[in-house]
Amino acid sequence: MDHSDFRIANLSAANLKDAHWRTVDLREANLSGANLRKTDWFEVDMRGANLSGAGLSQSVVGRCDLHGANLSGADWKDVHLSTCVLTGANLAGTNLRSADLEGCNLKGANLEGCDLHGLKLHGLDLGDLDLRGVDLNEAKLRMLARR
Repeated sequence: MDHSDFRIANLSAANLKDAHWRTVDLREANLSGANLRKTDWFEVDMRGANLSGAGLSQSVVGRCDLHGANLSGADWKDVHLSTCVLTGANLAGTNLRSADLEGCNLKGANLEGCDLHGLKLHGLDLGDLDLRGVDLNEAKLRMLARR
């Protein structure tokens, strides 16, 4: 799926397991309920995309822009996100158990009711992040930036 344009595409409930996405435009695309397990994402623009209820467990996501995306209720267990933008994203009720969010920007993101058990938060920007009611049990917090 390299260098493809899926802006505003409806891919809800699609089975895209094991896909490789590189330099793809998914702005405002609907991927709600899609099976995206074990996918590789690199430099994908997902600003404003709807990934609510999508399954992305065991995926690798690098240098992607998810600004303002709806990720509510999604399964991101064991996902590795590296230097991704999640500013203003809705992650309410998302399963981030044992995920690694190395160097990601979560400024203004909604994490209400997320499962962050065992989450690795290395080098994150947590500016304006509301963590009330979030369980950080066994989360690994190191070198967090609070601006």
